[in-house]
Amino acid sequence: MIHSPLFNREPLATEGSIAGNPLHAEFLEIAAMARHDFILDVTLTSIGASRRFCLEIREGARAGVEFTETSCLENLDELADAVITCGAATHWI
Repeated sequence: MIHSPLFNREPLATEGSIAGNPLHAEFLEIAAMARHDFILDVTLTSIGASRRFCLEIREGARAGVEFTETSCLENLDELADAVITCGAATHWI
């Protein structure tokens, strides 16, 4: 169900999106059914882990997103010819 058209068509089902994201809500529901109550998550840079989060699931997800938004994202002033990205880093050409 995770990689189904239900989520693939949803514009809010993206990396770093929590509010209104049905995929994030699905992950929280799965975690609750599995009785998971904390998360260990890591943000990455080109040289390795930049920050580790070990918190209650909702708090940990929120802390990870907030850290990434303030330390890892870049806004462009104009359109780029290409963007190369992965889960760990983004580079513009």
